[in-house]
Formats: sequence, structure tokens, C-alpha cells
Amino acid sequence: MSVSARSAALVIAGLLLTACGGDDGSEGSDDSGGSAGQVTEDAGPTAVAEPTTVWVGSSEASALLKVDPATRAVEKIPVDEGPWKVAFAESSLWVQTPEVQRRDPTTGQPSDILFEEVYVHDFLVDGDGIWMSLRDEPKLVRYDLASGQPEDEVQLPSADFNLEYLALQGDSMLAANSYDGTAVRIDLTTGEVVGRYNPDEVIWDVQLIDDSLWVAHYGGLVELDAATLAPRRTIQGVEAAYALSADETGQLWVGLDDMVGTIDDSGQFQPVAASVSDGTGAGNVDDIEVSEQSVWITHEDVGLVRLDRATGQLDEPVALPGVGAFAPTFDIALQ
Repeated sequence: MSVSARSAALVIAGLLLTACGGDDGSEGSDDSGGSAGQVTEDAGPTAVAEPTTVWVGSSEASALLKVDPATRAVEKIPVDEGPWKVAFAESSLWVQTPEVQRRDPTTGQPSDILFEEVYVHDFLVDGDGIWMSLRDEPKLVRYDLASGQPEDEVQLPSADFNLEYLALQGDSMLAANSYDGTAVRIDLTTGEVVGRYNPDEVIWDVQLIDDSLWVAHYGGLVELDAATLAPRRTIQGVEAAYALSADETGQLWVGLDDMVGTIDDSGQFQPVAASVSDGTGAGNVDDIEVSEQSVWITHEDVGLVRLDRATGQLDEPVALPGVGAFAPTFDIALQ
């Protein structure tokens, strides 16, 4: 989840109590934020092995957190600002601070400076390149991962395009525009907007699965046709959704205020964990990532929680720096 989406929420609504991470351009949650995918969304869901390290970006603590799933130990690595989004891809750790930094996946320390003073709303690793939605000018730019040099750029229609939650499908980029709360499809060959959906609510996350784009927003959860962004169905009973992720089967996982579940074939929300936190706070699920045996959840009130996919049981939370603050961002990357 992104901070930019959260900022838009506070401006537009003035009374949103909690936000997901992922994530103005101080974002992104796939987030993902949300959940932000570790590779380009265009590849389709693949199984993610059980992680040896869970990385969490804590914007409230201004730290990159290295969590050992076996010992539950948390190492705090300070950063100057953010981080709002983390991703593990191409054997490297990528961190948005709001510059995109490549960091050593063992130590969490910067390994090189490729994109100095390139400030972004969001990024998406795409094979040997990385797409970035720039903050200083309305552009999508693809940089080469090896050299850091720009390879391609797409001029956006106006300065109002603060694109987050990037998802790549063929020659189009799907994203949320936090400026006006719309989901958009942009033709990367022309820069034209070829699809638009406005839920009249703040968008917290998007997830591309096959030919559907799922949009989590402050008013619920909707499935769109990814090609046109025409609505296919709204999931009944979901009043607000904050975090989305897909497992290796294409199953959609959804994080609500204090609940995590899946969407079945009939379009019904099926709770798997009815209470992620102790219920005493006002926070919500901030990010979700799925591995072969586990669902990894960050919650604003308790920190990092592991859900066993086979049993539906929750482990005891791992407390994270920043827990309990107003609208912290906890973005997850599995390594």
C-alpha cells in the first residue's frame, strides 16, 4: 500500500481511520502493496517458496526490517525516509525511500546507486528492467537494471497522473491514479488512457489475475475486465478492502480491517482468519504476500503474522517497530 494513496484518502475523506501500506509517491503497497509483486504481473501466478527472510518496510519507523521466520528475530536497518515499498526480484532487494535503491539481500544495505534523485510514486521490476512512475514529471520510465540507464519512457496525459500499484499486461500498464482515485489502463506505445474505472473511493491495492483486475478500495472489492476496466462484479459483504495478493493457483487473497480470506468461484468472500489482531485497536491489514505454505500478513496494530494455509491457524504476531501508530505502512517482500 502506498502513502500517496493514504494521503489522498485523508484529503478526500478527511476521516479515514486507517490505511494500507501498499503506497503521494511515498508508497506502495503491493503493495502490493500490496501487495506489490516481486516480478512483472504479466507472468501469471507462480509458487513462491517458503522464505528464509521476510523483509518489511516500516515507514513509521523509517526502517527496513529483516525478519527471520524461524527465530522471529527482527533486525532494524535505518533509512533516511520511508520505506514505502519493498520487493525481492532478480536476486536483489529493491526499496523505495522515495528513490528506488538496490540493496544487498543479506545485509539490507545499499549495494549500488543506480537511480539517484529519481523520485517515484511506484516501481515494478520487469525482467532485466524496472518501470518507475515518476514524481517530478508525468512519465512512466523503464530503466535497465544493470546500467541504471533509461530504456523507454511514456509521457502521461497530464501532471495529475500519480500512478501507483503498477501491473504490467502486454503493452499496457494497469495502475491506480491516487490523484483522482481511479484505476487506469495505459497503452505504453501511445501513452493514451484506454480504460478507466472510478469507484468514488480511495483505492488501496490492485491485483492482476489472468484477464481480471481486482481493485480494493475504501468502499469494497470489485473485479474488472483488465482489457477495458469495465466492472464484472462487486463482492458482496466486503465493505472495505485494503490488501490483495494471488497464490500459485490464481486464488485471490484479501485483507480487510481485521480479517483475511479468499474469493471463491461464486464470488463470495470466504474468511480464513477472522481476527488477525487482538481487536483492541483501530488498525487494519496492511499487506499480504503468499508463499507455498503460508500467508504473510502485516497488521497496523500487531505487526507481522503468519497464517498456515493448511490449517488456517495464525502464529503469534511478530511485533514490528511502528505498530500502533496512525496509518503506518508495512510493506512485505519474501526472500
